[in-house]
Amino acid sequence: MNWMHEKPFLSVAESVFKNVNGLHDSRCRLKDNLYWQAMLKNTPVRVPKLCEKETWIRGGYFFNFSTPVPTSEEMSLWCDPKNPTPVLIPGVTEPVTPEAEKIGFGSIPAFVETAYEIVGDLEGTLKSRLGGKDARELLRLRRRVQEEYILESLNTNQLLQQTDLFSEVVRLLLLNSEKHGAKTALYQESSLKQLLESSISDSIRIFLRRNRQGIAVQALFCYDDRTNKELFYATQGIDHEKVEPKHNLYTTAYLDLFELAEREGYKRVWLGRGKEKDKLRIGANYARNLYYWIWAPNAQEEILKLQRYFEEPSKSS
Repeated sequence: MNWMHEKPFLSVAESVFKNVNGLHDSRCRLKDNLYWQAMLKNTPVRVPKLCEKETWIRGGYFFNFSTPVPTSEEMSLWCDPKNPTPVLIPGVTEPVTPEAEKIGFGSIPAFVETAYEIVGDLEGTLKSRLGGKDARELLRLRRRVQEEYILESLNTNQLLQQTDLFSEVVRLLLLNSEKHGAKTALYQESSLKQLLESSISDSIRIFLRRNRQGIAVQALFCYDDRTNKELFYATQGIDHEKVEPKHNLYTTAYLDLFELAEREGYKRVWLGRGKEKDKLRIGANYARNLYYWIWAPNAQEEILKLQRYFEEPSKSS
């Protein structure tokens, strides 16, 4: 079972999600949700009823990358025809089931999740998947970065005890949110602190990259499932003003994680949602759709509009 689908992680994810968004429970307007807006960003589809209505976020809270198919009991509990507050289950690994469809759920292929499966050493894997020319270029790019920067691994105690170090990580991760114009950053000071102090803190891995002057220029945030030997890349932030254009820290970070996972005997690195074409070009070899399951009895026409748009071959991967 995917570690992020289990109750200990989901409980923490829900708590952090509520705190980041200033919610008393897991209801919010979808127009205020970063990932909902990211899905709609470049589409002509307008769904004002879905965007404006308070909606229960169930089963997954965006800190977990994907969500299992809900059980019959969960769907019955979450969906009350007498009080039809919409329900969104983000990142479900399968399209809506006949049982869920009968209740009134619709599903939208919102994002594509990718992974890099470990089958051998980094160089050999890249060559077999990408061909010699592209593999050599990626490895050359990485060597240029390694010659000028040092990547260090940080543990939870270091970050909680050394406020300057913690502040550096927060600063860098917030740069990523600013770049994408996010109103609410998932990985901000309060959420990072809550995660580091939570029951899953031992499964958090953070990396910091410094230049030769000792200045921190990149932070990576990952989750580590040691039992199933899987590494989950969550996010990264780069201070581009302090990085020469010829140094591609973004791509190098993925290659570093691939080699780290191979060295530690892991079987897979999950690379999160979106940018699937870029990730396949650097060695990822697995991709699957993640679906938004939506139950909204008073907005069925809008759900159908979204389904028609995203299910066209040119719109979904």
